[in-house]
Amino acid sequence: MTIHDLVDLDDLPYNIKDNVVKIQKCVAIIYSDSQSLAAQIVIYKMLGLNKQYALLCMEELFRRRELGEDFDYEDLNEDTETEKTDEENKSVH
Repeated sequence: MTIHDLVDLDDLPYNIKDNVVKIQKCVAIIYSDSQSLAAQIVIYKMLGLNKQYALLCMEELFRRRELGEDFDYEDLNEDTETEKTDEENKSVH
């Protein structure tokens, strides 16, 4: 059961609606797989979107690493940085 089953978000005042959406994102992070979390970080690095969400994803990936998960998100992020640099170089020329 989600909050959508209990109440229509459009009926809530803006400040409460915003808080409910933030809580939903935090809960979604817990249930997301590591590759999805890494993808959110890549989206932030490439497009500059959802900085706070990306930071939460980084924290969750770090927490999982401390618990023994061996997902190598650093390589994924390094590949993204290389692609971004290549794209910037192309746009300059």
